[in-house]
Amino acid sequence: MKRGALIGIAVAVVLVAGFGGGYWYRHAHPPMHAEMEDYALSNVLSEVAYVHYLGKGDLEGVRNLIDIQLNTHLARVVKYQGAITDDEFMASKTRALNAVANVWDERPPFATLTGSENQPWWQGWQDMTKQNRELLEWARQRCAADPSLKCRSPNPTVERDAKLPPN
Repeated sequence: MKRGALIGIAVAVVLVAGFGGGYWYRHAHPPMHAEMEDYALSNVLSEVAYVHYLGKGDLEGVRNLIDIQLNTHLARVVKYQGAITDDEFMASKTRALNAVANVWDERPPFATLTGSENQPWWQGWQDMTKQNRELLEWARQRCAADPSLKCRSPNPTVERDAKLPPN
């Protein structure tokens, strides 16, 4: 009798642990379809926001929204990078990231987020943005070290002056 009860309890514990582990795994590792649906929906909402800001003539709001979207896209690059390693892709990736760095150098993003420090999402946002800036700095360093990548300079006069014939 004792043995049957112990086996029953052990089976119940294993079932509970299995179901609990499954629920935890599903929550911690959402399926790619769920992430893509979330990504698509966030893009739909962004486009609606662009329409709203443009309808009001609020170009500052549009630029802030673009910076938020860039930050989110950069976070995905950080999360998924390394899947493609061929040279052409890496050169293209470096140029694209350098272009974002140039845009953000021209007008640093998120200046209007002051006062958000007490929000529950703030620390995660700060961590994500820090990783994104490190990625952009990596691209900058690659561009500086390898002129064959043909990255755009943050200073447009450098490129314009480089095209002038020598005297």
